[in-house]
Amino acid sequence: MISAKLIGNVVVDIIIGAADGYIECPEGTSIGDHYENGDYKKNAMTLDDIKYFTVNVITNYAESVRNKIAKNPTALKASAWGSKEARARRIIDGIATDADTALVRSEADQRGRGETVLQLAKKQIDRATALLTAVSVIDGMESRAIAAVNAAVDVVAVDAVMTAMQQEAEAALAVLGG
Repeated sequence: MISAKLIGNVVVDIIIGAADGYIECPEGTSIGDHYENGDYKKNAMTLDDIKYFTVNVITNYAESVRNKIAKNPTALKASAWGSKEARARRIIDGIATDADTALVRSEADQRGRGETVLQLAKKQIDRATALLTAVSVIDGMESRAIAAVNAAVDVVAVDAVMTAMQQEAEAALAVLGG
């Protein structure tokens, strides 16, 4: 089964299989085709239009993969992660302030898992390192895919870039734990 994502009535992404926000489409459907009254009509967009839409799809897709890896944190929760990592590193390095230690102790107590301040600090560093590694991989894939789309000379090449990025990201998710 092949499915298409539409913006308005324009195909902006194609995947193998089904997914939320996608509808089934016939074999041979391409990015830029128009969907009208249950029918797909061949591409009426310019290559530059297709590239523009595809770059937006890549950016949104990469962001969704990053969110999946990070377990869909709220903005407030994610904004605290850098501070938590820095605080944890100060604890591990033996240069923490009393406030650093008190904050981590408070979180450890609230978690109720019997962790010491050092144990939780180590977990916070490990989680931050794993997350930064995963995000770096996805950032690199996104950058490479956008450059390849911008360099594409036809719609077939644009479609190939999108398909390759999706396959790479799914493989990365399996390895990175998303």
